[in-house]
Amino acid sequence: MSINKVQKVIEAFIANRQPEVLSIKGGWGVGKTYFWDSIIKDASSRSKNNPFTHYAYVSLFGITSLEELKSTLFEQITEKNHIGEKISIDNLKRNSEELTKNLGKNTVSFLQEIPRIKNINTAIQSTSYINNKNLIICFDDFERKGESLNIKDILGLVSILKEQRDCKIVLILSDSNLDQKSFDEYWQFREKVIDIEIKYAPSYEEAAKLAFKGNPHNYDRLKQLSTQLRITNIRILNKIEKSVNDVLAVLDDFEPEITDQVMHTLMVLTLSYYTHDNSYVPPYTYIKEIGYKLYGLDENRDKNADEIRWDSTLREYGFQTFDDFDIALSNVIETGYVDHELLLNKARAQNDLILSNNSQVSFSHAWDMYHHSFNDNSDELLSSLGDSLVENARHISPADMNATVRLFKRLDRDEEGSLLVDRYIELNKDNSSIFDLDKNPLSRNIDDSEVIEKFNQQYYEIKNIKNAEDVLTNIAGQNKCSQSDEAILANTSMNQFYELFKKQNGVHLSSYVDSCLQFGRNNNATTQQLQIAENVTMALVKIGYENSLNALRVRKFGIDIYEYERL
Repeated sequence: MSINKVQKVIEAFIANRQPEVLSIKGGWGVGKTYFWDSIIKDASSRSKNNPFTHYAYVSLFGITSLEELKSTLFEQITEKNHIGEKISIDNLKRNSEELTKNLGKNTVSFLQEIPRIKNINTAIQSTSYINNKNLIICFDDFERKGESLNIKDILGLVSILKEQRDCKIVLILSDSNLDQKSFDEYWQFREKVIDIEIKYAPSYEEAAKLAFKGNPHNYDRLKQLSTQLRITNIRILNKIEKSVNDVLAVLDDFEPEITDQVMHTLMVLTLSYYTHDNSYVPPYTYIKEIGYKLYGLDENRDKNADEIRWDSTLREYGFQTFDDFDIALSNVIETGYVDHELLLNKARAQNDLILSNNSQVSFSHAWDMYHHSFNDNSDELLSSLGDSLVENARHISPADMNATVRLFKRLDRDEEGSLLVDRYIELNKDNSSIFDLDKNPLSRNIDDSEVIEKFNQQYYEIKNIKNAEDVLTNIAGQNKCSQSDEAILANTSMNQFYELFKKQNGVHLSSYVDSCLQFGRNNNATTQQLQIAENVTMALVKIGYENSLNALRVRKFGIDIYEYERL
């Protein structure tokens, strides 16, 4: 049912003088309460065909007993011209005066109890204070009620208010989010209590129209994106629009592609961040760690049904990878505010990449040949990718370079891939930060062993601020080592380890040796780690051959010098 039809049903319900119960069902966050509020407020401003004079809105959120519910209802009754206003002491006085009239003159002293309104349970635990045939009551948030309050008791009260007090009652609920007991009770008694039951389920386009009220220049694109992702949750759409507006307020004089990426990324990330029960929506961490899974180049070839579905969602949406600018945008979602410095730095870098891609040699255009065709054109594809990588190396992220090299190697062009790694490093050698994999938030997407080894080597040569002894002091006994520290150890020769161990006197010597040998004991040790263990082993063999005592000393580390030639 379209929202226009739902609106007509609700308006007819309000205009009808007969006591009735209307149930408005719909998914969580689709705007049921907002929609009802807008209609009842509009109706309250027009007297024609709207006979009600009083109104009460009651949220069941956290209410744990029928007595508490009745007390809350008593407090919330207001004249229709006060709909939308906060309940005040004056409102309670008006309700108390009405209650006094209904209960009789002997309760005049009741007015003195207004400051302690919660203590008038005896007077209001019945529904005798409600004697107004022009009263509409809305009970909302059924799925958020307290555990000890039963749906059957709520519906029993609703029935009394309708049958004995001639009230019109509206129920707003997300039946799919009710616990099983509440769901069963609702369906058991709905036929006896509810006169009209409608489902509020706005289309994707209708939800966008209701939610997006800001910059009209962005409306069409936001609507297109939210429709692609099938979003009807108004609260999420409102969060998306706010984040987009906050970010774009900081970004000025950037390429149009930056604005589009802001909307495109924030749309899918915000949806994922606030959605936990929709199998169609990829988890937030899955998107942030997507790497080049959508390229088909990752090692995980046995994806489960969920991953296949999530990948399909992202491909359909046009989301291929997660870059540095996306990291800055995700920070807005996670922290709730815009880090101006971080955002501007990443936006400027992304803007430079966009400008380079607008040149004749476009890296993104080269990848389009991979994503959007089944043509047998590997030579043309790799040639285009290689040329554009070199041409735009200053603007291409290490993760994207890694994906390109992986593609070359998957197509048995290993030597060309290796040359691209060397060329990329040469063109970026003055930018040491990109080689520091420990501080690169996208380092998990850099998994080619050659790329990792050469990046670590380059970072070691550029920074060279530590020696092996500094590294061993930091990692001894911790069973962990950063990639940059590992590179330093890998570039420490056998003779350097020999000199290092020989000059040590103290309990830390054993920790140094054990930490280094541990690299070779890992089941999946890399070439770099095996090299560390090899150099350390040979340094210990050299020490062991110096005398019989040292031969025993190195033997406690599992090294029998007589299995090796004298160095």
